[in-house]
Amino acid sequence: MHKLSEELFQNAMDMSDTIVFRYDYRSDSISFSQNVEKFIPVALVLNAFTTDIEIIGKVFPEDTEKALSFFTIRPDTDKVKMEYIRFMDHKGDYFWYQLKGRLDEKRGKDVLYGTITYVDDEKRKQIADEESRDPLTNLFNKKAFMEQVEEYLKSVPANVMPSLLVIDADDFDEWSELNGKLSADGALIEIARVLRRDFRGSDIIGRVNKDRFVVFMKGVRYTGILVERSIAVIQNVKEVWEDLYRDAGISVSIGAVYVKNGDISAEALFERGLVALRDAKRDEKGKFTLYNELMERVEKLPDPVLSSREMELVMNILDPVSAYAYAVNEDYSIVFQNDRLNELFGNCVGRCCFRSYKNYEEPCPDCPIRRLSKDLETADSDVVFPTLHLSTPMRCTRITLRNGKNIFVNSSIREDLEKQDIQISESENRIRSAMVYMLGLIWDVDLTRNTCIRMKEKNIKSVMDMRITNYKNLRDYFTENVVCPEDRGEFFEATDPRYLRQIRKQGINLLAREIRLLTIDDEYRWYNIYTVFIDEKYPRIMIICLDIDEYKKHRLEEMETKVRHEIMIQKSEIMKEMALANERHENVNEMVGILVYEYSVAEKDHYLSPMFDEIFPINRKYLFNEWSLIESIRCHEEDRDKFEALKEGIKNGINQKQTLRLYNKYRTAVWYTVIVQALLGIDSKPVRYLWTFQDVDSEMRIKQEMEYRAEFDSLTGLYNSDTFYQKVEELLYLWEDRRTAIISIDIDRFRLVNDRYGIEAGNKLIKLVGEGIRKCLPRDCIGKRYQADVFSAFIWYEKDKDFIDFMDNLNTIVLKDREINMPVSLVFGIYKITDKSLPIRLMCDRARAVKKQIKGSMLSNYAVYDDEIRLQLREQQEIEAQMEAALRNREFVMYLQPQINIADETLHGAEALVRWVHPTRGVITPAQFIPLFENNGFIMKLDRYMWEEACSYLRRLKKKGYDIPISVNVSRLNIGEVDIPGILDRLTKKYRIDKQRVEVEITENLFIDDAQELFKEMEQLRERGYKVLMDDFGSGYSSLNMLRKAPVDIIKIDRFFLDEIMATERGKIIVEASVRMAKQLGLKVIAEGVETKEQLDFLREIECDIAQGFYYSKPVPVEEFEKLISEKWKSNK
Repeated sequence: MHKLSEELFQNAMDMSDTIVFRYDYRSDSISFSQNVEKFIPVALVLNAFTTDIEIIGKVFPEDTEKALSFFTIRPDTDKVKMEYIRFMDHKGDYFWYQLKGRLDEKRGKDVLYGTITYVDDEKRKQIADEESRDPLTNLFNKKAFMEQVEEYLKSVPANVMPSLLVIDADDFDEWSELNGKLSADGALIEIARVLRRDFRGSDIIGRVNKDRFVVFMKGVRYTGILVERSIAVIQNVKEVWEDLYRDAGISVSIGAVYVKNGDISAEALFERGLVALRDAKRDEKGKFTLYNELMERVEKLPDPVLSSREMELVMNILDPVSAYAYAVNEDYSIVFQNDRLNELFGNCVGRCCFRSYKNYEEPCPDCPIRRLSKDLETADSDVVFPTLHLSTPMRCTRITLRNGKNIFVNSSIREDLEKQDIQISESENRIRSAMVYMLGLIWDVDLTRNTCIRMKEKNIKSVMDMRITNYKNLRDYFTENVVCPEDRGEFFEATDPRYLRQIRKQGINLLAREIRLLTIDDEYRWYNIYTVFIDEKYPRIMIICLDIDEYKKHRLEEMETKVRHEIMIQKSEIMKEMALANERHENVNEMVGILVYEYSVAEKDHYLSPMFDEIFPINRKYLFNEWSLIESIRCHEEDRDKFEALKEGIKNGINQKQTLRLYNKYRTAVWYTVIVQALLGIDSKPVRYLWTFQDVDSEMRIKQEMEYRAEFDSLTGLYNSDTFYQKVEELLYLWEDRRTAIISIDIDRFRLVNDRYGIEAGNKLIKLVGEGIRKCLPRDCIGKRYQADVFSAFIWYEKDKDFIDFMDNLNTIVLKDREINMPVSLVFGIYKITDKSLPIRLMCDRARAVKKQIKGSMLSNYAVYDDEIRLQLREQQEIEAQMEAALRNREFVMYLQPQINIADETLHGAEALVRWVHPTRGVITPAQFIPLFENNGFIMKLDRYMWEEACSYLRRLKKKGYDIPISVNVSRLNIGEVDIPGILDRLTKKYRIDKQRVEVEITENLFIDDAQELFKEMEQLRERGYKVLMDDFGSGYSSLNMLRKAPVDIIKIDRFFLDEIMATERGKIIVEASVRMAKQLGLKVIAEGVETKEQLDFLREIECDIAQGFYYSKPVPVEEFEKLISEKWKSNK
């Protein structure tokens, strides 16, 4: 071996974790490469190796039998043996290694060559994962399940309820005995499949007993989710066996339990789930029960027909009704009934209304639902209740849900409806007249025509001529002459057409502002100005003004206070009536969940509603002034500023309203709406404070959950796409003078991260990138997660360097994170916004499109959208629009480039290359379409097409007496995705050709992406008789290392590698060393891109085997190739 070649080979071995060995069966001796000394404390040569392999080979005692089997039983020729064995290191610890070996064909069957590769981390991870899994279902076993749940409970996010479902197959032992063990195992596997499908990837699923499963749900903020999932699992398991076994199918029962925080162990939570399960199985098969944190069975469960918000709507409608009120679905099943019916009939939810309330076997003839027609939403009728011996008028109202189903709300009515309707109509007319009288200004504006009908301008110093109807001129006059200068901004927002169109798009129907207008007395008075959209298409609006000057100056408050003060002086009968009114007030407050605290400054006395002491830790002895009770209530840390502002505001005499979290006596933070009023006396000083606390905890938690899900991506906390588009549109309107851009961000080769490190690691990386984007964004800028590993950011910038700073900062955050122990590369596409009228979605598409142009490139990790890119994208769109039809029309044509044996200049074979023969554009070269097909995945179809073209042509050559190989290319997208050996086997069988004549070319860069998966595919190809070529050798960063490891037969030296280094003597030495080392490893060498005689002479001198390039022939159609065979070169016949 050439000295330089030896050095290169040895350097590559020293940098590698792989040890090379040579074992001689006859002498029982083994020799290792020199780098064995770094890993295993053995000599480079060992004699009598298998006689005491445990001692001299440093093999783990339990692995001795496997080691002896590997080294004493000879493999079949051309077969690779593989085994996993633990060897001792220099510290006496044992680590896992992978052994691979193959017989040396040149020395018969007496020498085994192979490698020993360090795989301890991967092997231990594999063993640990197998130990944590149930062998039948591949779900977590009980121990692993409990450990994962315990770990999660240590840091439960705020407002999240840890929730557990215990699922048990009903009568499984009897079913198993009846159907056999094989069917029973299949049933358990099918139940596991249902659970994986019905729950999220983040939820923890396990099998803890023979027929018992558990699911721990993360991120639950509303108990309705537990009900919906339980119903879904029961139904889906039922449907699996419905068609197969009918009456003998499998059903499951479920016990569900939740707690309000993570202050519980996994074992305790599991025990609670078992209690709930036993309760469920007591009722009947195929049911579930739900227990709360107090281990109380939850009786009022949301109906599966209704979502949680729809159920809340029904409850809000019917709960306050004091008479009979209930709701049914289309099957007459009761989905809700109010407390009055609960007292009379008990809980009837889920049962038919006619059976529960009347003991009928079919729907009632007087049912008000039957009176409803397609166009009639409400109907009244008298309904008889036989069990109550009474008849009552009932009103039925149909409510259509979002899923298209109907529910019917029924409630009793006792008023004279016709008389009531007349009174309501008269009242509405009086209200309308009163409103017109109260209003000081009424304008009817058509924004499209720029016209205004001035219906009323009372006491306002306006344009005298009412015929002036030009809206713009009228606005300008009011702005300059009527509106107070300090309020012109408010007036502009309430009347500007452009601004009104913007807010209308956001779904706003009413805009209100407070302004001062000049009156005919040359004084400014306060008005509320309202802009009302009266047309869905928003060109027509009503602008009205209401005089609030008196209210603004507190005159009404002073008058009310004076009247109240005079009334309070009178004692006698009025005090009795007030006491009775207070009693009614307390009852009402208690019913609706409102707590009241009232303090009289003059009498230094206080009033607390009876429920106050039961909710908050109050000691009445310390209520010595108006603030003592309020100061004793503890507020949630995040709401402390709001609570302090509320107290400060009321101390200054300003009425307050805030929704915030307060801690109750159980130290639980609960949402309350707090309203405070300061009632002023004659001297405008407070005489009484009135505080009300309304429990809105359920509403706020549901609202928070829905708002968060509607606007944010749950994994990264960034906006989702819809919210991002809306926010960007708003910011573009506000940032008229700023330069802005959309940046698309992608994690390069993210699929490999998921495949190699697992989904959890992939999610961890996505979360890290999301956090990095939030940290790196300029002030007021926003980001979103588009899908999978694709992100977008909207930023403003002053100069192009701002982009570089943003990308550098984000790359630094991702690369320096110590928890992400994997290679990560980000790719950026930048679209500078020049036309703000374009849809935001299109801007993001352009940023993503330009990013695709450089994805996978080693030269740059970002690109900017410009006219050249736009033209390229347009051309690519044209190509994409025509590619499927071109494949069907066989416009893709196989060209062949000859490969010549350098020694005797005979034909060795050819490489199959594709050309697109377009009907109008002529021949299109691969450089114009292959990169695009690599990005959109069409290359996989084209590859299979070319493989079949090559096999078909080999059959044609065989009939003519020619026997040469043809090499075909394999795209990186096919690796690990399709069965390449299987496809080639079918093609060679179909065309009855020798597998040795089909050579498979794999680009060297693919060896860097996922070598383990690639080597597995290549070994399968070689085992089945195909030759494997490493294409573009020399273009990657690990050619020498890969050359030693890769299971290839031929290497092809890259044409650019050859051109660049032929210019220097040093380059020639490197090429020569690479060729000789390849030949010493038993590999043939093909040089690509040979264009000159000088290159050919050099290759002949260094004993390169085969040349391919324009010196001999360019790629030619098959007809011209056949002429070359017969006229120019000899070939194997």
